[in-house]
Order: sequence, then C-alpha cells, then structure tokens
Amino acid sequence: MTTTTATVTSTLAKGSPIPVSVVETANVTIGGSPRTIAVNPNAGRVYVADWFSKTLTVVDASSHSVIAHIILPAANNNAIAFDYNANMIYVLVEGGVAEIDGSTNKVVGELPLNLGPGALAYDPSTHVIYGSSPPQPQNMNQSLVGVDVRTGSIVANISLGFWADSLALNPKTHMVYAAGCAGSFTSVRSIAMPVECADCAAM
Repeated sequence: MTTTTATVTSTLAKGSPIPVSVVETANVTIGGSPRTIAVNPNAGRVYVADWFSKTLTVVDASSHSVIAHIILPAANNNAIAFDYNANMIYVLVEGGVAEIDGSTNKVVGELPLNLGPGALAYDPSTHVIYGSSPPQPQNMNQSLVGVDVRTGSIVANISLGFWADSLALNPKTHMVYAAGCAGSFTSVRSIAMPVECADCAAM
C-alpha cells in the first residue's frame, strides 16, 4: 500500500486590510434587512431585495441614490435575474416569480411557480427562466424547472438527483449549471446540461 501526503502552503498578503473608505465611492442607506443584490449594467441600476419585507430597492449606479422602492407581491426568496434586452427584472418570491418593468419600476406580472429559494437563472434568447423545485427534508431528488416567461408554460422539468440551491446560465451556449447537495449537505455535486432542444418537456 502506498500513502501519498500533499502539503499546500499559501502566503496571505502582509499588512493591514485596506479601509473601505479608501475604495468606496458611495454608501447608500436603504434601511430594512438587505439580503439579495444584483446589478443591471445596461440600465445602470442596482437592485436590493429585503429579507423580511416585500421591498425591492432600486439604486442609480451613477448618482448612488435610491430612486424607487418596489413592493413585491410576496416576500423575497433570494434570487434576482434580468432580461437585459427588455429591461425586465425577475425576482424569486414566495409562491412565484415577480416580473418587474425596469423602465417604470412597476410589477407587471407574476409567474405562479412554486420554486425553492436561492436559485434563478434567465436565458434571454429563449425567454426561459430556470429555478429549482423546493427541497423536501425526506427527498432531496429535486428538479430543474424551465418556464417560458411569455406563456408561463413549463418547457423543461429535469430530475437532478439533488436540490440545486444555486444556478448559473451561459447565454451564448444555452447551458445551465446547477450546484447542490446530494443526500447530505456535506457532499457537493455540480452538473451542466444543455437546455436548447426541440422538445424540452420530453427530457
């Protein structure tokens, strides 16, 4: 039997941490309990969802000023996604996905989807938003669900074998990446799958 031992050494940067005042350009007070933040670089907006209330705060990235407080239809569930082309914001809330017009800062609809917290990704080319079905203590074999935001119809329902608590999407390749735990919260598994297909519902 052969035993191999590997030792990794690293050196931390010397000196004291740089004070935030040296690098910050603004300090915006929005109140509440900020939990989720996302940036739309095309619109120059920063969106902050509150953990306890139903508020989505909009901050102008140039003036660093709060320009709107949007009341969501339900409490925030930790995910924000964008359609940069249409200037639409999708916020995962309890019991659905709120659809917000970024030009008017108004809620214009809600997709009635029962998705788990913390995972949302959007493909602007296919108009499909992806989320994970909510985790169940007795069953971690959850699904990746894709919904066409134009029709509200499910176009993908893929059993993952684990709950995806984080999702990412490459809009150039139409690949969805899901990360989560299988069986326990100590074994991490990640997968990648194509989602552009003729009949996603049949997958």
